[in-house]
Amino acid sequence: MATSKRKTAKKTARKTAKKSAKKSARKLVKKKSTRKVVKKKSVKKSARKLVKKKSTRKLVKKSTRKAAKKSTHNPLNAIKDVGAIVRYHAKNQPDAVSLVLGDRTLTWAQLLSRSAQVAQGLKRAGVKAQDRVAFLDKNGIEHFEVFYGCALLNAVSVDVNWRLAAPEVSFIVNDSQAEVLIVGQEFVPVLDAIVGELDRVKTIIVIGGHSNHDDYEQWVNAQSATDPKAPTKSTDVAFQLYSSGTTGRPKGVMLTNDNFFAL
Repeated sequence: MATSKRKTAKKTARKTAKKSAKKSARKLVKKKSTRKVVKKKSVKKSARKLVKKKSTRKLVKKSTRKAAKKSTHNPLNAIKDVGAIVRYHAKNQPDAVSLVLGDRTLTWAQLLSRSAQVAQGLKRAGVKAQDRVAFLDKNGIEHFEVFYGCALLNAVSVDVNWRLAAPEVSFIVNDSQAEVLIVGQEFVPVLDAIVGELDRVKTIIVIGGHSNHDDYEQWVNAQSATDPKAPTKSTDVAFQLYSSGTTGRPKGVMLTNDNFFAL
C-alpha cells in the first residue's frame, strides 16, 4: 500500500515537472519570438529613419548647391574694389540717380565722369597709387567725387573729422602724409590757421574758391573725364579713418578693399 502511494507520488511529480518544463519552454519560445518581432520592427524603424535622414541631407545639399550657384552668378560679385562700385553702376544703370543733395542730383554716369576728372586732377598733382588725399568737409556730393576719384586712381582718401579743432586737423593731415588737401568753404578758417604747418601737402583745393588756392569746380572742369583704371588689389588700402583720440592723439585706421566689402 505504502509502495503504491510512493509510485503514484513520483508519477505525479514527474508529470508536474514535465508540464512545468513545457510551460517554461513555451514561454521562452514566445519571448524569443517577441524579441524577433521587436527586433524586426526596430530594424524597419531604423531603416526608415536612415532613409529619411539621407533624403533630408540630399535636400539640404541640393538647396546649398542652388544657393551657392545663385551666389556665384550674382553680378555684384564682380565688384572687388571701391572703384568698381561706380564703374559697375555707371555701365549697368547710367541714368539712375546715384546722389541727391537738395536740388542737386547726379546719375551714376555723371558720378563716374566727375570722379574720373578728380582722379585725373590728382594724378596731375603727383598723386600715385596708395598716396593719401585728405578731405575736410561735411558729407556732400564733392565727398563722393573725391572718394571714388581716389579709388579710380588706387589712391587713399582720408576723411578728416570736421568737428575737430585746428591743431587736431593739422596733426591728422601730417600724420597721414597727405599730398593733397581738399577743404570745404565752411572750414577755410581752419585751413588758414594750419596752412603753415602742413609738411607734405603740395596742393590745396577749396570747394567754393579761395584767393590763394585752386577752386574745386574750376579744377575739376579742367580735367579729362577718362577713367585712369589704375590696377587695384583687394589687399590695397581703400580709405583711411582716424579714431577720436579721447585718450591721446587720433590714430589712423586703414581699411582695405576686402575690409570694406566685409562690412
